[in-house]
Amino acid sequence: MSKKTPWPKYNKTLPEMFYGMTARYPDETVFRFKKDGAWRDVTWREAEERVLSIASGLLAEGLEMGSAVAILSGNRPEWAYADLGILSTGVKNVPIYPTNTAAQVAYILEDSGSEFIVVEDGRQLDKVLQVKKDLPKLRRVVVMEPHAKQDDLVTDLDTLMKKGKASLDRAAIERRWKAVDPEDVATLIYTSGTTGNPKGVMLSHRNLVSNIQGISDFLSIKPGTRDLQFLPMCHSFGRMEVLGFMMYRGVVTFAESVEKIVDNFKEVRPQVFITVPRLLEKVHAKITGGVESGSAVKKALFSWALGVGSKAARARMEKRPLPAALGVQVRIADKLVFSKIKAALGGELEYLVYGAAPLAPEIEEFFAATGMSILGAYGLTETSPGLTGNLPDDFKLGTVGKPWADTEIRIAKDGEILARGPQIMKGYWNNEAATREVLDEEGWFATGDIGEVDADGFVKITDRKKDLIITAGGKNVAPQNIENFLKMDEAVEQVAVVGDRRKYLTALIVPNFEWLESFAKGKGIPGDRKAILASPAVKQEYERRLAEKNKNLAKYETIKRFELLPEEFTVENNMFTPTLKVRRKNVMAHYKDVIESMYPKE
Repeated sequence: MSKKTPWPKYNKTLPEMFYGMTARYPDETVFRFKKDGAWRDVTWREAEERVLSIASGLLAEGLEMGSAVAILSGNRPEWAYADLGILSTGVKNVPIYPTNTAAQVAYILEDSGSEFIVVEDGRQLDKVLQVKKDLPKLRRVVVMEPHAKQDDLVTDLDTLMKKGKASLDRAAIERRWKAVDPEDVATLIYTSGTTGNPKGVMLSHRNLVSNIQGISDFLSIKPGTRDLQFLPMCHSFGRMEVLGFMMYRGVVTFAESVEKIVDNFKEVRPQVFITVPRLLEKVHAKITGGVESGSAVKKALFSWALGVGSKAARARMEKRPLPAALGVQVRIADKLVFSKIKAALGGELEYLVYGAAPLAPEIEEFFAATGMSILGAYGLTETSPGLTGNLPDDFKLGTVGKPWADTEIRIAKDGEILARGPQIMKGYWNNEAATREVLDEEGWFATGDIGEVDADGFVKITDRKKDLIITAGGKNVAPQNIENFLKMDEAVEQVAVVGDRRKYLTALIVPNFEWLESFAKGKGIPGDRKAILASPAVKQEYERRLAEKNKNLAKYETIKRFELLPEEFTVENNMFTPTLKVRRKNVMAHYKDVIESMYPKE
């Protein structure tokens, strides 16, 4: 099978799917969002009106087929309207992370050749205006929120939509989107590389449609199924979540923010939640921290319930019927313990789907024990993104599931995962050399991840190829496994393991500052965060905890030295990717002197 396989099964475009839905289900709710303290519903008919108005406005501005329009915004319904309006005119959409700097925005706009950019608000507008002098091709900036500034360069979305509505020619728009071929590029998503300039991933309509259609084998999304959406829509994972729920008649409910997501769970009562490991780690830490601070009876009850739930999860995974006695115990455990955890997540959650990074096995097993279906999935921006996924009735904890429909997975001699299928990108925009490095003539894509496929066909990721640490003694170490293990400690928030070409491993540890402040108060340690971190008592406590963890690691995996860091890794300080994975090279570069201090003899 060559890279040029036509894949007729996915011979549709995104506009074709969208307008098919608006024709069939005009009065059903497709979006829900909160405004002025109240949740508002948007029907397919209302969404179509907005999309058509935007498409018509873009046509009126003279955008040609195949040109590019960027979106610089956080999640909101207007992101989806702009996306579909852009695609309806046969134009490429170029998503940009709202956390990007003005210089990063300028690079993407210049490299993609974007003529228009839709920005969220005045803050994002300022970034564009800072670099406009270096962007001769950029001729229009559209602000989603009402904006007083109106000139030859800047307008707002309401004005563009009014202009489009006044000149609306639905037949002209239909001619444009019907002229789009499934192999045409729908979007350029710039990967968040740790060094150098990002690369523009070219995803075609067929790439994205294949993932949308593949979701039906992965999740059962019935009409009206509620989703709580918070993953960035500018990332392929969050974008596919929105498109997938739309095309299966689910209700995409936009979370207000990460800070308000706990409240949103209770208000929305989602049946599906798609997330990244970082958030699950925080939820797990919050729950277990509350148990640890409780009575001995509470701890014992929690431990018993987890044991019962784990046995039941194992039986489900192995497709064995629950013994009658275990079934009774599960009902008791659910009533006394797990129902409270589920209530905090809205009380109706059926599927908890995670991807983008590894999740510690203990945390995955914890959620499985509560009775919820926790489904690990795997993919990359270059794969639209889905490659593999666990199914509610065919899953294996510790894996990322089996390949999606029409997807092939094989393992290279060095352990790298190779993939082929209809979701594999067309290549990197304006970068044939980089494309050839990862995509061969037969269509096999080199993922950069190290993994294995077990006898049952389940894929397991062990590490990133570039993240593997090779010690001075020649041992291959997967740092993510160690980091996930260390983060199970309540005193640890984040970890970056160091040791490539070194004699031993060390760790940069970001403490759980909430725990740290409580510890300091109990020990009578005065001062601010910096003073607390410098306290010998704090250092000794972390040494003690690390020594306990080291007992469960192979000798070459043990952490010999560590340093406590005064701030978290975040997207804003460029230590995290937008999907909350550690940018290892950035961390190593930023803390170079700290790292060297842990290797004094070297």
